[in-house]
Amino acid sequence: MGEHDRWTANTARERITDAVDELVLIWPHLTDALTADTGHTQDEKVHTSENPGHTPVNPDAFRAITTLSREIPATHRRLCTLIGEPYSGTRIETSLRQFPHIYDRLISTNALAAARRLAAAVGRWRCLAKLGTGLLQHDRPLRRYCPRHDQPFTELVALGDEAWLRQVGGELYIDWTHDGRVWCRHCGSTWTPRELLWLGRLLRDADRRRTQGAA
Repeated sequence: MGEHDRWTANTARERITDAVDELVLIWPHLTDALTADTGHTQDEKVHTSENPGHTPVNPDAFRAITTLSREIPATHRRLCTLIGEPYSGTRIETSLRQFPHIYDRLISTNALAAARRLAAAVGRWRCLAKLGTGLLQHDRPLRRYCPRHDQPFTELVALGDEAWLRQVGGELYIDWTHDGRVWCRHCGSTWTPRELLWLGRLLRDADRRRTQGAA
């Protein structure tokens, strides 16, 4: 997915349902986020060559809109063909709401590989949409390599914060989760804020080991 998966440990079906619910809420706001200032620097924003004075575009929102607009209908159409059901996706939200049912049908027909791919795709779309609207912050590279392994050398990252949308009585509320963990993308090791001193010792030991190995 690019960003670390911080979902709670529930079933794949519940994950898909939760992700779809979030995507249905977020999708209408992606266009508003396209030209919004979400904290990117000037160099990180995309400018159109036709109008240099135009408001810079939020690249995360642009990436989310183009990817979701292309992949969601195509995935819906392909899976409807696979399970033998008519394709009825006229809007992004319509297709999204069908994915939990389609996942159930894939499981019941033993199309497990397709079910796994659908679950992964929905999770990736959710990540892109939340990045595009500023509800998920990019992981921050730390310029230090994971002390657990040398092959391959993998840069540690500090996990970005994430916001969760909930709708109550027609009103949207945002709850932020401040992560603070350090994560290795290769081996999956994580260190909480309380374990950072321990991580510092591991990094010093790893530096010493690598220096001796090089000598």
